[in-house]
Amino acid sequence: MKKAFKLVFAAVVGLVVLLAVAIALAMYFIDSIARKGIEDGSSYALAVPTSLDSADVGIFSGSFEMSGLTVSNPEGFDTPHFLELGAGGVEVELGTLRKDLVELPRLTLSDIDIHIQQRGGTSNVSAILANLKRFESPDTPKTDKSTGQAKRFIVHELRIEDVNVHVTAAPLGGQGVNVDLAVPQIVMNDIGSETGKGVLLGELADIIVKALVSAIRDAGGGIIPGDLLGQLDAGLADLESLEDLGIEIVNDLGQQATEKLNEASEQVEKAVDDLKEEGEKAVEGLKDLLKKPGGGG
Repeated sequence: MKKAFKLVFAAVVGLVVLLAVAIALAMYFIDSIARKGIEDGSSYALAVPTSLDSADVGIFSGSFEMSGLTVSNPEGFDTPHFLELGAGGVEVELGTLRKDLVELPRLTLSDIDIHIQQRGGTSNVSAILANLKRFESPDTPKTDKSTGQAKRFIVHELRIEDVNVHVTAAPLGGQGVNVDLAVPQIVMNDIGSETGKGVLLGELADIIVKALVSAIRDAGGGIIPGDLLGQLDAGLADLESLEDLGIEIVNDLGQQATEKLNEASEQVEKAVDDLKEEGEKAVEGLKDLLKKPGGGG
């Protein structure tokens, strides 16, 4: 009897160990697949090497985190990179995680470092936008068939935070310029929702870069040299607009101002209510005082 019990116990322990190993391997390969998918999708759309240090898929928590995404420069430019992402976090609808269409309630990208380098009549960002024009062409497949990446995403809210831009401009016949600027938070809603079919990772990279360049254009007015701003305008004009894609962009400066105004209004309203309450208490106290013998003088 004891021998049979030991055999059963050993078998159960063995199954638990195998299950643990299987889960560990599954999580490892899911992370590797996610990292490769992001690298391949971004590289294919932007036509420059893209690397990702780490990806962590929470198959039980419905979350995804990544860090160390680096988008290299096009050939001919020597800044450290075009774009570097410090961290990204995603909430995932667990029921859609294994489906071809994944729903993301919120995607947050933060700590972004961008280098824009102009040399004469061209720039690294112009080359990136030209690559996106090729990617958006009807003749270009929206996914690299060699990688087999076909998963689509609907992003209900995408937040881009803490964007710092370094501009090095050496225009033809002009004085060199080195400026840094910060881009306000960008909030986009309903990416991939209009058609209901979602967007591929390459298309998502396209959308994010267009939003960033557009925000840099707006923040750089009067700071970035005029001919470089003209290059940004021309590059964006050749691409499908975010509005045409049914993507709503929230002006964060206006949103922050509204939030501050609402907060101030609430504070004023509370102060008025407090004063009113104190006044009512003072009146009641005076009435009680007058009711007392000798209280009226």
